[in-house]
Amino acid sequence: MAFVGVPNETRKTFEDGTNIFERVLPGRDRMYPDTDSEPIPLADEYINKLSQNVPVYISERYQQLKGWSVPEDTYKYLLSKNLVPLIERISANFGFGQKYIGTFLGHILRILRERKSIIRTFHMKRFTDYSDLSQRRNYFLQ
Repeated sequence: MAFVGVPNETRKTFEDGTNIFERVLPGRDRMYPDTDSEPIPLADEYINKLSQNVPVYISERYQQLKGWSVPEDTYKYLLSKNLVPLIERISANFGFGQKYIGTFLGHILRILRERKSIIRTFHMKRFTDYSDLSQRRNYFLQ
């Protein structure tokens, strides 16, 4: 490559024989976006919609678990699996205490999933699928 010359996309030559670095030309192998391109405007509604779905900071979730008196040895599992929103939904929809739900998910369910016993195809969504308790009981027994 050195015998053929310096590729045109890396250096720009001048008539006096000097050259300067030139940005890489556009193409599929381009590493960085164009710095001289116009910014793409985003509608305020789009930005507001995205800002409503920003996840809660893990430090806030930690404080939540602590405030509910959930055992600390469950925190890692509950936070890594993002189960705190599920605890909130179950508590709000079915009236169970957050400490009870957090302990159940963080201890019992974690052990069952680790042992891969009867729970291989179990999905967390099953906890909140039915609002009627009798339907929910039958759903789990299937």
